[in-house]
Amino acid sequence: MIYIITHIGHSFKLYEEESGEQLLSARWDTLLGSCIGVVKDLEGSILYTIKTHFSIWKWRFKASIKKNIGLTLFLESKNGWHNLYELYYHGVKYSLKIHKGRKKSVFKNDLQIAVINEALVEHIYRDKIKIETNSPEDIEIIFAMYL
Repeated sequence: MIYIITHIGHSFKLYEEESGEQLLSARWDTLLGSCIGVVKDLEGSILYTIKTHFSIWKWRFKASIKKNIGLTLFLESKNGWHNLYELYYHGVKYSLKIHKGRKKSVFKNDLQIAVINEALVEHIYRDKIKIETNSPEDIEIIFAMYL
């Protein structure tokens, strides 16, 4: 399944490529050095609230992703190069790996479930990011991890 993310400034929208139907939207706001993102569904209800944290002493990035049901997930960098991030959700390990260039991969229990290609922003899709996944049921968490 192929999805497209469009972004203008700090606003993002997720579409299904085949039907063109919008599934999710998100917006980032910066306030006094902290970044806060909100992911909403089509009705405008908040699905996730994302807050970023950076620990200077440990040189680690961490994002807290709070679901609307009160569950808080943590996306943490796992190495000093900040190209591997992990998140645990209901006993399932999701990993985000950033490759050279403008590509990212998402893994679920060490099996690749999605490829995010930002290289198309300049060439084919103007201001769009392409997500190819074989796991459409995980698109919400993939979208939240990408942000």
